[in-house]
Amino acid sequence: MIEPKCKMIEVFVLVRKSITFALLFFVLITAWKWISNSEIHWLENIGLSIAVALVNLLVDWAMKTYENKKE
Repeated sequence: MIEPKCKMIEVFVLVRKSITFALLFFVLITAWKWISNSEIHWLENIGLSIAVALVNLLVDWAMKTYENKKE
């Protein structure tokens, strides 16, 4: 019974890490475009941040699965 809670915590940590990275990416890319162009394309930045979050989550999940199978 304790094992599913550990899995849920691991999933929560992966999702939280991915969202944190995407938010940081969003802030940095928005600041960069504001400084360089003084024009910000919000939909492009949001879409790019969501894509980065999903790719990051997929890579982290694949690495975690690979490590579990390796053991």
